[in-house]
Amino acid sequence: MNRFEKIWNWVFPEGKKRVHSLDVLRAMAILSVIFYHLPKNDHQIVIRALTHFGNLGVDLFFVLSGFLIGGQLFTQSKSTNPISIKSFYLRRFLRTLPNYYFILLVNIFVFGISNYDWRYLFFAQNFGGLYQFTHSWSLCIEEHFYLFFPLIVSFLHKKNKLHKFPFVVLSVLIISFLWRVSFWLTGRPDLIYAQNVSNGYEYFFKFIFYPSIGRLDGIALGTLVAYTKIYNPKLWERIITKSSLLLTGGILFLIALIPFIYLKVGWFNVFFGFPLIAVAFTLILLSAVGNNSLLEKIKIPGLTTTSMLSYSLYLTHSLAIGMVHQLYNDQKGAGAGIIKYLLMMTLTFIFAIALYLLIERPFLLLRHKLMSARQKNT
Repeated sequence: MNRFEKIWNWVFPEGKKRVHSLDVLRAMAILSVIFYHLPKNDHQIVIRALTHFGNLGVDLFFVLSGFLIGGQLFTQSKSTNPISIKSFYLRRFLRTLPNYYFILLVNIFVFGISNYDWRYLFFAQNFGGLYQFTHSWSLCIEEHFYLFFPLIVSFLHKKNKLHKFPFVVLSVLIISFLWRVSFWLTGRPDLIYAQNVSNGYEYFFKFIFYPSIGRLDGIALGTLVAYTKIYNPKLWERIITKSSLLLTGGILFLIALIPFIYLKVGWFNVFFGFPLIAVAFTLILLSAVGNNSLLEKIKIPGLTTTSMLSYSLYLTHSLAIGMVHQLYNDQKGAGAGIIKYLLMMTLTFIFAIALYLLIERPFLLLRHKLMSARQKNT
């Protein structure tokens, strides 16, 4: 083992356990989100067009999360040992909560406590609208998933009803659909948008885009993929042999959706856009875990590091972007724009690395010690 490998293993103690193709998807997801949040002027038509769909990176994260977390619990459920919900909560919350609460404190220090309320302490801010730390809406959905999903799987496991899990997924998809449709028909954000763009988007984000109940499509399909892998191995083997076809199909399907989901407040995007985007990313996910995956062959320097820093990058990128934007707000011209974007990306990674080393990594090591101790005591 050379010096670089020693340093790498010290910084990223769980690096050896990773799947490269999934790292590719995770890196693509976080970079697309960061590009989406880069400030853009009205005359920057090309940049606006390229980053318009960057928010879809969050949808990819949801599918990945459903698959990875679902895989952990379904693997446990198939073993002779009962599902340990306490161990699951310990692993998840030590992974997510320290980073989140630290950045929440930073945001409160920067923007003032008057801009926050009790909802931010309990991951409830995605209901009722967000005006600060807005990208935390997706963290709320993830935490709600971590909280309730193991309870559902444990209940089905105890009742010997896990074979009915696909019907649970179908029920979740229907509930999410009904939530979005009911609020769209009640408020008609498309009509509000036609009169006032800001008001139309405000209604759309507040009642349709942010709330967990309407955004479970990707997570649900991700868990279904995990369920299929564990409980239907014959079907799984047939699926993963078509990796290239799945990747091509997922990309083409996503491209075909672009003209229909371009208007976010439109009926098609609200009714069908979210589940169809989830289907496209599910196909891409299946290609990533398939045999001879093309994504496995993508070797770009820094890609794995970007993936491993994805959570810290997600939490800190808005602070870094906002800081540089304020410092160079008066700069104009193409050259100034490029410099500003480079500074934003540089500071984003500096903030993420600092957060990882100071908060995330120590708690990952603590988690490893606690989980090892629990295993010895069982």
